[in-house]
Amino acid sequence: MSKDLLEIFQKSEELINHLNNPFVSGGDEGDTYISLLESLLNERGNLIQSNEINVVSSEDKKLAARLMEMNRSIEEKVEALKNQVKFDINHMNKKKKTNRKYENPYDGPTTDGVFFDKRGI
Repeated sequence: MSKDLLEIFQKSEELINHLNNPFVSGGDEGDTYISLLESLLNERGNLIQSNEINVVSSEDKKLAARLMEMNRSIEEKVEALKNQVKFDINHMNKKKKTNRKYENPYDGPTTDGVFFDKRGI
C-alpha cells in the first residue's frame, strides 16, 4: 500500500470527522471551527499536490476509490457550511439594518411634504 495515499486518506478522514461536528455560528467557537477547517483543507491540499501517487495494487485502487467517495462527501459538507455562513451573514446584515432603523426612524426618505393627487393623474 502506498504511504502517500494512506497519508492523504488519514487526513481526509480527519477532515470528515471535523466536518461532522456541528458548526456553531458566531463567537469564538465559529471562528475556531472555520480556522481549523481551513488548516485541514490546506494540509490535505498540500499532501495531494506534493505527492506523486501511483495506484498499482488492488489495495491502492480500493483506497483511491474510497478517497473519491470521501472527496465528494467533503465537497458537499463544505458547500453546506458555506451556505450556512452566507445565511448567517445575510441575517446579521438584516438585523443591523433593522436595528439602525429602530434607533433612528427618521433617517432616510419620508413622505412628509409630499402631495398626493386624488385623481391619480
